[in-house]
Amino acid sequence: MTIYSSKVWVTKEGQAPVGVIGNAGTSVSEGIEVEFNIALTDWLTTGVSVATLNSEYDEFVEGPCPLQATTSTCDLSGKTTPMAPEYSGSAYADVFTDVGENLYLTGGITVTFSDSYLTDGALNPGGEQDSYHKIDARIGLTNDDNWSIFLVGKNLTDEATIGGSIPFIGVIGYVQAPRTITLQGNYTF
Repeated sequence: MTIYSSKVWVTKEGQAPVGVIGNAGTSVSEGIEVEFNIALTDWLTTGVSVATLNSEYDEFVEGPCPLQATTSTCDLSGKTTPMAPEYSGSAYADVFTDVGENLYLTGGITVTFSDSYLTDGALNPGGEQDSYHKIDARIGLTNDDNWSIFLVGKNLTDEATIGGSIPFIGVIGYVQAPRTITLQGNYTF
């Protein structure tokens, strides 16, 4: 696998870092993902998926350097690529059952988990996302005709997770959404 867009942060004494897009050389990603889904009853479906990944730069001689480096490029050959946890996965349970004439109760819960990984191209330790798990859930009513209403909770464990980061006077991370609870309605006419 060849990676064609890696941002290299070049700095000069007394100046702010400047992003430069360059060829990241080649990387090798190997892994396996297993997924099982089963309808336990006519109203309950469950499933689980688990993945393991080994993703390394095969050759990346002029890669970006971590902040503490004294050179503008570093050899990242043999290092783990960013955003590549060693293992990750999810498990879910969904329900769908009638509770009246043309009225259905529907809902579900999903647990996602991930091992730790680095979040920026320079592999700065300050941009490491620790292992985590998140829980999302929803419950609602719907009918055969034209409406539905759901209460939806995302990231109910309120895990602070980094969606990406860049080196800039330390490491600045982009934090993903905290716990959110929403009421959603849909009406078709």
